[in-house]
Amino acid sequence: MYLDDAGTLGGSASGFRVWVARRAADDPRLFPYEGLRDEAATKAWEEQPRKKGPDLFSIGGKVVPEYLTRPAKGFVDGDDLDDSDQFEKVAARFATVADGIDDATIKLRQAARASAAAELDMQAAEAWRRKARGDVARFLRDLKD
Repeated sequence: MYLDDAGTLGGSASGFRVWVARRAADDPRLFPYEGLRDEAATKAWEEQPRKKGPDLFSIGGKVVPEYLTRPAKGFVDGDDLDDSDQFEKVAARFATVADGIDDATIKLRQAARASAAAELDMQAAEAWRRKARGDVARFLRDLKD
């Protein structure tokens, strides 16, 4: 596994793609087409970490997931949450307390961002309801500017 090979250094999305490419070069039957290989690598990298399994452990009753996410080296705080290159992952068995704090901070920032976006959506929906004069069965297309 890529993160196990990376050890305490952790890994990045681009590093994972290179790792997959090397594996595919060693055995072309794994990914016969480069585009499919890159797509598969991206999908695998973006999967959520496992939170159940005999190889995982817990601390104080809280399961430590398969891997933690932290800002990539050279990035102070992972300012752009949409740029996957600003983050790297580290396998749980190589993670430090600092990695745990970084992972929780990133999750909290993503949750706050999602909550702020949902609030904007709610404000828009309330404006649509007012424009429809409370008739929630009206089509949105009939309310357009």
